[in-house]
Amino acid sequence: MPSSSIIIPFRNLLSVLLFLPLVLSCRQDDPILPALPTPGKGETAEVTLTLHIPDFRAANTRGVHEEKIDKITVLMFADEGGTEKVKVKKNISYTPFPVGGTSDPNTKIFSISVTAGTYKRIALVANAETELNNINVGSTYDDLKQVEVTGRFGQKGGAGADSYIPMYGEYAPAGGIEIKAGVPQTITQVIPLIRMLARVDIINPATSGAGTIAEEVYFVNPVGNGCVWVDLGTYNTDAAQSGYMEPTLPAVLQKANSGDPLRGMGNTGSPLITYYLNEQPATSATLTTSGYDRPCIVLQLSYQSNIYYYRLDYTWDGIKRGGVPPYEKGKSMPILRNHRYIFTIKEVKGPGFQTIEDALRSPENHTNPNIVVTSVMVDEAFTDVTFNDVGQYIAVSRTSMTLKGKKTPASTDNKVEVFTNVTGGFSVRAFNDDGTIPTGDWLQPSVSTSAANMNATVQAITDGKSFKNGYLEVRAGRLYTKVNVEQIGKMPLDYVAMHNLAGGSQYSAAFSSSDEPSGIPSTSAQSDSNVRWATSHKNNESGYYNWYVCNGIRNSQGNPSGKNLFSDAFFTSGAGKGYHLPSRWEWAGVFCYIYDYGISLNSSIIHNDINEAIEFGGIKKTFASDYANTGSNVTYALRFKPATGAPQNDSGSSEIIFPKATDNRMLCAYRYELIPTGPPLSSQIKVQAVYLGNSFTGDINTIRDENWWTAQAATPGNVVTRIFPLAGEVQGSAILRNCGSRFSYQSSTAYYTSGGWQLIFALGEAWMRYDWDYNICAGGITVRPFSDE
Repeated sequence: MPSSSIIIPFRNLLSVLLFLPLVLSCRQDDPILPALPTPGKGETAEVTLTLHIPDFRAANTRGVHEEKIDKITVLMFADEGGTEKVKVKKNISYTPFPVGGTSDPNTKIFSISVTAGTYKRIALVANAETELNNINVGSTYDDLKQVEVTGRFGQKGGAGADSYIPMYGEYAPAGGIEIKAGVPQTITQVIPLIRMLARVDIINPATSGAGTIAEEVYFVNPVGNGCVWVDLGTYNTDAAQSGYMEPTLPAVLQKANSGDPLRGMGNTGSPLITYYLNEQPATSATLTTSGYDRPCIVLQLSYQSNIYYYRLDYTWDGIKRGGVPPYEKGKSMPILRNHRYIFTIKEVKGPGFQTIEDALRSPENHTNPNIVVTSVMVDEAFTDVTFNDVGQYIAVSRTSMTLKGKKTPASTDNKVEVFTNVTGGFSVRAFNDDGTIPTGDWLQPSVSTSAANMNATVQAITDGKSFKNGYLEVRAGRLYTKVNVEQIGKMPLDYVAMHNLAGGSQYSAAFSSSDEPSGIPSTSAQSDSNVRWATSHKNNESGYYNWYVCNGIRNSQGNPSGKNLFSDAFFTSGAGKGYHLPSRWEWAGVFCYIYDYGISLNSSIIHNDINEAIEFGGIKKTFASDYANTGSNVTYALRFKPATGAPQNDSGSSEIIFPKATDNRMLCAYRYELIPTGPPLSSQIKVQAVYLGNSFTGDINTIRDENWWTAQAATPGNVVTRIFPLAGEVQGSAILRNCGSRFSYQSSTAYYTSGGWQLIFALGEAWMRYDWDYNICAGGITVRPFSDE
């Protein structure tokens, strides 16, 4: 039965990644099909989903089980008469196995089969299989929204609430999700799983003046039930400042513990107690204790050998967003899922209240001057927070960034927000991934220091040259975190000039007639005295130059006066400055060495793991490539994979000069298309490339799909394109031949002492060819310069 594989990577918000291969094939831009196959009938497709669980905003102190999954329930919805209904329900046990080709031990996958068809959304629910017993095929999306979970709250530790926290995530592209049997596809959508509980930490450092937390830590007015579903559009984990301020609540709130406060157990050996709670509003008429209508915490502390009760409220600190509404200092805040609330006892100066009731009747929190407490709710913008045991922290809005091209203070994709409450603020330094100082200033921070208690923007300033890894080290006192920076250099296709070279009649070969076909007119591209870029991709708008002139080598027939095209003012000080004639190995990074195991547009042959010596941007390595020729004027290629051996003999070099690549850091997808339509002047080869890198988990089958390329093109700048005219060549008798059916490009690489290498495309095939003395000096072929950096 035909199958299809799809990969959906979820955003790497923090360190925990799971891969769920679940069975589907999705495109955001495809229209919804008019008919959906009945689940359980017809052809199936296999889909791989990559799952990520965002943290509670505190990477270094989270509970060890806060990401644990028992089972994942997969619900796939389709439209039925205007109502979204479940068409597929699958429960997946936690039996992961590593994704092939990845070294990340936290990367896992799960697999199931799903009937091909079109769906509106996929919902993923973790650790709530029992609660979803009544959600089956035919249930509606609204039914899912009403599913409640009870009794999951509780204290961290042992078999407590942190063991299997229910989580929810979904994928619902505007155009629906089309699953095609037998057609591999890839999805790059980010889908986080969001926990339905909040985390509350109470820190009582030894310096507070209070005794250790006693057995009684009370959570007042707690909610006993919560919704699994959350509106991810409202939660909005992608926004720099999440607008999620209202909890997603059940229709009727139930009191936990029959309305009595929940009691947490203190630990005399630790200054920290952690408790997990359901979401609840800032105030509630149905959840009250002794007339108190807000959630709060009452601690029982020993002070000077006596036991007292102290109340802690969930209130804004006046720092978040400047304390403007609705964040005014002292105003009650809701308890929100997947958020972390930290209460740090700074100082106990005197006795508290004699009873819990007295503490609750106190008109305002902190009106008792005998206790000083700081409360923090870590902003949703900060995805990683590092704490110490006295409540100081440093927070960053991202822990990694992948940057392509040069980044300056004017760039927008190189920013990280930093916040700390440590007196003295924070400092930032740049390092290579091995801990050494970057040379050449390839990486540096935009600021070196910033003050405490304010959001600060730090930018990674990079030179955009080559592929490099490093990090920005952020320090506040003894707290430390880092933001990893991966610099993505140019792909080989990026180095290719947009147009062929034209003009420079003193260097070029003119033609007076044409053959195969006849009647091609000459243009100013062959007669202009000044060297320039071609103004179009028409096949007669290029200049034609012989190998000796291009390389500045004196030859009695081809270049008796020793002219050097690349010493012209166009290249030394004009628009061509910074460009050069590419080598044989640079051309191979754009096309291939030989069609026998490369590009053959008229065949339907697949070549895997072809090891090629490639040069680009100062890099010389041996890479493996896969070529998938379709036989219909299109070839797909997965290029710059880790080498599987020495370079092919046709590469003309050795592993000593071109050492083997060992990772997918430079992995790219290529697409080659012959455009033969129209008259001879408009036929051309279109080459497209997409950078993939280490995060790509597919194969040649993933990218040999037009839907995949359409999806890539939806992101501006994601697809690099170059057009190569089929300009033919001028032969010795000033005749233009093969215009519209063939191209030849010069290289800088000699073949022994009397020959030169050229890139050729003819009869649907591409290859590197060497030619001898007369042939490389008589007439001329086209030139396409490459940029130096």
